[in-house]
Amino acid sequence: MFGLKRKIPSGREVHAQWRQTFQSLQNQRYRRYSIGQLISLAGTWMQNVAISWVVYKLTGSALALGLVQFASNLPLLLFTYFGGVIADRFNPRRVILTTQWLEMLQALLLTVLALTGHLTVGWLVGMAIFLGCCTAIESPCRQALLPQLVGKSELTNAIGLNSAIFNVSRLIGPMLAGLVIALGGEVVCFMANAFSYIAAIVTLIKIKTDDEESALRLTASGGVGADNSTAALRHWIMQPPIRNVILLVACTSGFGFQFSVLLPVIAVQVLGDVSGAYVGFLSAAMGVGALFGSLLVANEHGDIPRLIRRTGIAALTLSGGILLLAGAKGLVSDMVALGFGGSLGIALLVLTLVAMSICGFAISVQLGGSNSQLQLQVPAHLRGRVMSIYSTFMMGLLPFSSLIAGWVAQQYGLLVALALSGAVMGVASLAYLFQSHQK
Repeated sequence: MFGLKRKIPSGREVHAQWRQTFQSLQNQRYRRYSIGQLISLAGTWMQNVAISWVVYKLTGSALALGLVQFASNLPLLLFTYFGGVIADRFNPRRVILTTQWLEMLQALLLTVLALTGHLTVGWLVGMAIFLGCCTAIESPCRQALLPQLVGKSELTNAIGLNSAIFNVSRLIGPMLAGLVIALGGEVVCFMANAFSYIAAIVTLIKIKTDDEESALRLTASGGVGADNSTAALRHWIMQPPIRNVILLVACTSGFGFQFSVLLPVIAVQVLGDVSGAYVGFLSAAMGVGALFGSLLVANEHGDIPRLIRRTGIAALTLSGGILLLAGAKGLVSDMVALGFGGSLGIALLVLTLVAMSICGFAISVQLGGSNSQLQLQVPAHLRGRVMSIYSTFMMGLLPFSSLIAGWVAQQYGLLVALALSGAVMGVASLAYLFQSHQK
């Protein structure tokens, strides 16, 4: 009764579940690729933190921070589709190798400029644009490479683990950056990032992709045996399952990510933080939630109807998490007034951290499910361009959504900005679920 007689999993069942979660890592090619990715991404996060610190130290301006961020993200909107075309025409592994070498040179140049005292905001903006261009080319190629590393049955698991690797690096990188900046300065972060690319380059060189997939791409690029036209691409993009996923991702990019831009405002206006320490706690809480979400995706088996439902439910959960952030202060005040809970500050901090974890979890599940749906349904010869369109809507709208979030919060207040963001995500997720059900 009430679940008391539920069978406790045996050790063998727990072991099988563990193997299922990390199934793709049994594949030597994917395992090598993942190790290189983890090291390189941790270095990239270290550099990102160091750049933000240098910009603020040089200017003392939040606007300058926004300018560098905008410069980094704008190429993703302009050039990601071009990256998808390249992914469909050339060997994606070799393209990624080229961009990794270029990104390594960028990190080395930052190191030299910092060591010689010539690092300025102008240089940082220029380097941000250059890195954004590399990322715009590289991102669709990584999406196209993944199915070449693992079988179709392992693809959803690999996508989930990829997200987990990203989230682990997001936890490790900034933590290391804080220690390194305190002990050795920003230049050590730039140097560490430059060396981190060696791991990615070496592992990519050692990886050999499936001959069948490579042959299929060569056939597609030559126009034999596959319709490689713009009309074919348009046909697939307009298919309801594909179109609905891309529209939902566009809405998430435009409104669902806005709360993360407003973290410093949330820390000050909701939690009363004046030191900036709580910003790190909020970011870490989001990262922990995202990590668990990516592991949940890794346990999926590629069942497309299930992925569609879970993606919509995750988007709806994100809406709830954002609305919980918006109402956290009022909710805790009412509970304390009614005699529930103890300290207002502690209760508010706990509820805000929970809301951030929910948001991180939901975003990870939604994006992982969306990615898996597209990878499983789109033909190999169009995969690069379809995934580039997906990436454009996922990342390319971020600069503008950041500006919108800041403007609404400045003009109408944090509560209105969060409530509007959560409400739009709620409507979009319900529309997605309804359209998917009508299919």
